Amino acid sequence: MLRQNELILWVGEKHSGKTSRVAELAQAGRAKGFNVAGLLAPSIYDKGELAGFDVVDLQTEDRVPLAIRRAGESRGKPYTFTAEGLRVGRKALSVDTTKQAELIIVDEFGPLEISGGGWRKEVDLLLTSSDAVILLVVRRELAEEVRRLYAGIRSHNFAASEKKSVGKIIAVLEKRSRNKTGHEIQLDRMMMIGSAGANVGKTELACAIIRKFGKSASITGIKVTTIKAKDGKCPRGGEGCGVCSSLDGDFNISEESNKSSGKDTARLLAAGARKVFWLRVMKTHLKEGITALLDVAGEGEVLVCESNSLREVVRPGLFLILKGRGSKAWKSSARDVKRYADRIVVGDGRGFDFDIDRIKLVDGRWVMPERATAIIMAGGGSQRMGTDKSMLPIKDKSMIETICG
Repeated sequence: MLRQNELILWVGEKHSGKTSRVAELAQAGRAKGFNVAGLLAPSIYDKGELAGFDVVDLQTEDRVPLAIRRAGESRGKPYTFTAEGLRVGRKALSVDTTKQAELIIVDEFGPLEISGGGWRKEVDLLLTSSDAVILLVVRRELAEEVRRLYAGIRSHNFAASEKKSVGKIIAVLEKRSRNKTGHEIQLDRMMMIGSAGANVGKTELACAIIRKFGKSASITGIKVTTIKAKDGKCPRGGEGCGVCSSLDGDFNISEESNKSSGKDTARLLAAGARKVFWLRVMKTHLKEGITALLDVAGEGEVLVCESNSLREVVRPGLFLILKGRGSKAWKSSARDVKRYADRIVVGDGRGFDFDIDRIKLVDGRWVMPERATAIIMAGGGSQRMGTDKSMLPIKDKSMIETICG
């Protein structure tokens, strides 16, 4: 599962001062008490001509030449990268160096990285192992290509030339810091099912799971309706029915008692849930609402819950998201939590591309064992080799590609 990171593209024109501005951001972040890691690549000038770039480790402040152009070489000549510069840069972006970071800066992410070289491997690893804000310094003409490259990661664009950008990113860090303070309720006994859109079979999947496991375990069903504003607008789109606007207070919990009413909650009850609750809750009070519901449901109950937004405050044992077959649309509540999904399940309202036998209920905890077939040891610190062993060339491929092939 991906960690709770965010991707920021720090976008500006070539040689427009992007590095200077991002250095200001690093300083401002530290002044606010945030742990800032990563690297800068300040320009080197010789007699007014751009001669190359240094690399600066933002944690240790080590600075060495990264890329240089030899004296007398034309401006169109590619730079020569130094072994020491690459070593310092890779160390600055390593998992060990950045493990406490709240902001990781990569200056810059350019054509070399897009094609798979440079800092690409380090960035890819950070996006699956770190929960920091990861900021890539990107030339304007490459921004769209980088966005497509990391389309599955929640990302934002900030203009390097805009004075307010530093403050806006500090605000992002402050918001995340507030949310991290006890922001997630760990509920291994909850199976959470979300959906990318309407009518994709979310309740049918929940019912199938309840039918399968309800014979051997006492299961409580939960349906959550998250309300952004009491304005009469339906959170599912279309005409409002008045249910949300009639909410009295910040949340309301009701228990389903009629198996034959045809409502989603009734279907969960008919499938074999011992009890079913409907939580209507303001988005700003999700944690309060689910905490109150857990008190009502009782400690130790195994839970099957339908919701997208609840994933923002609860870490369940398993989180599945259903999407329609052939549909590319994702509603905003699903996009916000897509990165947490253990599995994206494709459905058509009647069937799914997923075998629920893969799901297990072990000692009251929902789990889905991975189907691992092999583990490839791809090298450690490469201290003797001086470079990443897994990327050593063998004919036209890297060592790791040769092994996998």
